[in-house]
Amino acid sequence: FGNRVLYFIREDLVRHMQSLPITYFDKTPVGRIVTRLTNDVATLSEVFTDGVVSIFVQFVILSAIIISMISISWKLGLIVLFSTPLFVWASLKINNRIRIAYRDAKKKLSEINSYVSENLSGIKIVQLYNRVGKNRRRFLGLSDQYKNLTLDSIRSYALLQPVMNLFSATTVSLALYFGGYFNIQEGLAIGSLVAFILHVQDFIHPLREVLEKYQQFQNSLTSGERVFQ
Repeated sequence: FGNRVLYFIREDLVRHMQSLPITYFDKTPVGRIVTRLTNDVATLSEVFTDGVVSIFVQFVILSAIIISMISISWKLGLIVLFSTPLFVWASLKINNRIRIAYRDAKKKLSEINSYVSENLSGIKIVQLYNRVGKNRRRFLGLSDQYKNLTLDSIRSYALLQPVMNLFSATTVSLALYFGGYFNIQEGLAIGSLVAFILHVQDFIHPLREVLEKYQQFQNSLTSGERVFQ
């Protein structure tokens, strides 16, 4: 299904491009058009091939774990769940930074492709007027900017891991502390407490998967914006 969707998107894009007036191609570099027809459509595959199915599965797992925790101790379950929104909010803030960085990087990649396309199309003129060195320096400048923008997105993405590790440590600590309290005050069985803590540890992985897939969606959404533009 995902590959059929991408096939139709590519087909519609090419058909649309062929129907545009000549003035559009006079104003728009060929490299920018090619980037949207190839790179941006390929990036959308993350949504249509793997992302949707993976998120659905992880949501099912998350729901099962939450139900299991509540069934063992609804008080402990609520304590753990109340700490979740703060970390989800932090992750979403980081993901927004990633989306902006991806958008800027894709714009710069489109600019690079446009520049290379123009240079190769007019290579005879470039060599005739001895502009090879000057054009190469211009390309290196664009490439350096693209590298820096890509590194910005990678640095932002790297922040997700420590945020999720902090979330894991916080939830397990809360479960241990309040679980011990409920064991003393309300007679919560040690076996139930151990089972609850194991569920808390299992709760982290699917949540992390959902947030990471959401980050991948940010990358795909920036490509989607460019394709539909």
